[in-house]
Amino acid sequence: MRAFIRGLWLLLLLGAASRPLASPTVTIQFPDPGYDLYYVGDMDPRGDLTGVGNEIFVTLGITDPNPLQYDMQVQLSFGNAWLVRGRLVSQGAVSAGTYGPFSLNQIRQDQGLGQFRGVGGEFNDGFIDAISGNTLPAGTYTLRITFSQPVPTPPPAVASFTFYDPRRVDLLMPWDASRVWTDQPTFTWSGRARAYRLRVCEYDPVFHGSLLEAIESSPMWEAELSSTSVVYGLGGASARPLVDGRQYVWRVEALLSTTSGPRSFPSTLRVFRVEQGPGGGNQPDLANLLGTLTPGQLAGIAGLLEGYFVNGTILIDGRVVTREELEDLLRRLAAGELNIASIRIE
Repeated sequence: MRAFIRGLWLLLLLGAASRPLASPTVTIQFPDPGYDLYYVGDMDPRGDLTGVGNEIFVTLGITDPNPLQYDMQVQLSFGNAWLVRGRLVSQGAVSAGTYGPFSLNQIRQDQGLGQFRGVGGEFNDGFIDAISGNTLPAGTYTLRITFSQPVPTPPPAVASFTFYDPRRVDLLMPWDASRVWTDQPTFTWSGRARAYRLRVCEYDPVFHGSLLEAIESSPMWEAELSSTSVVYGLGGASARPLVDGRQYVWRVEALLSTTSGPRSFPSTLRVFRVEQGPGGGNQPDLANLLGTLTPGQLAGIAGLLEGYFVNGTILIDGRVVTREELEDLLRRLAAGELNIASIRIE
């Protein structure tokens, strides 16, 4: 059983009941042992979520001066499905004080917990059997505490936390099969990992049977980074110069700390071609740049721009933009995210 868990503290104040009653505070602690991914099978071979249940805690802060009996249902849910639930019951009237922390497993295992006791807890085996890949799905999980005592009852305490999937990496720029007009392109991607490894290799269809074979060859440049954007050659090992007219393949791996040890999760592969223009200059033909768009998107504008080059200051809506920003704009046009109202070339 796998789950991804980020550390989080949530403090919930339960509102006052209809008669004077000092509401308890409920502190819910979620774990953060430094892992990006929990593999519950590593922590508990039985696969019954014990590893996760041992690291989610509930602490009660009772301030009412009158000794009272407490009885509450504790349940961890995902959407409409519950995962773990149990009752936490005081053994007799409880005076003001701090009680806990009690883990979800202690609550569900009918354990004596000082002046409290866990009663009738269970896991939802059906939910575990139904999920795909034996991995808890990414999304929002809710811990809900519902009181049946004291009477009148305080309102429920509810806290939510979200599992993100830090394994996924989405490459942004350069987009696939694009042409870049510099030997130091900027690479950008999106993800939730704390660290990444960027790898750039030459791709020659004559010598490489596939992109995968090319990316496993000797790299032009490789770097480990904490950011999601970098200019070619800045940081990491020394970069070999990119050559005008050649193609290159690139990949980004999410580097994660897991309960199984360090692991990496690669993105898809993308290819780009370096085209610096005559004499190694940085003046791409604007018609060629726009020619990457699908037919009809610019209503023949590309044909009218033959002979124009991207050079000097580029303005969009009166704002100076970089070549990378212009390429991003064209990518969004090609994807149908934007339409052109008017265009003027000066």
